[in-house]
Amino acid sequence: YKRQITSYVSLAGIAQAWLVRGDHVRAQRLLEQAVAIEPSYEVAYMALSRLWLEVGDNQRALSVLTDYLADHPGSAGACQQTMLILQRLGHNRAAREMGQHAVRLLEARCLEREAAAVQDLLATL
Repeated sequence: YKRQITSYVSLAGIAQAWLVRGDHVRAQRLLEQAVAIEPSYEVAYMALSRLWLEVGDNQRALSVLTDYLADHPGSAGACQQTMLILQRLGHNRAAREMGQHAVRLLEARCLEREAAAVQDLLATL
């Protein structure tokens, strides 16, 4: 019999490999499956956002993350990526606010080095 991969972690990992190879169609399909199986899996959303960035759809990349953050506001990684997309779109004030939120989340987790890196990025906005 044929075994199928159903783990959302495996699906997201394979999708990321397809992203590296430039196969956005396969990557998107697998990432959407991963999200359907586990809607709180941050890695899948981050990869899906990256996919949209790679194909030049910055607004959709942002939408993926803002939808995720609506349900998971404590995700520092999603906040950081959202900050970078907002900056790319020229929304510097919103990018600063998102970055400051990311810094607070990282500091609350005692991730001082990561918080300092975001602070450095904020200084450039």
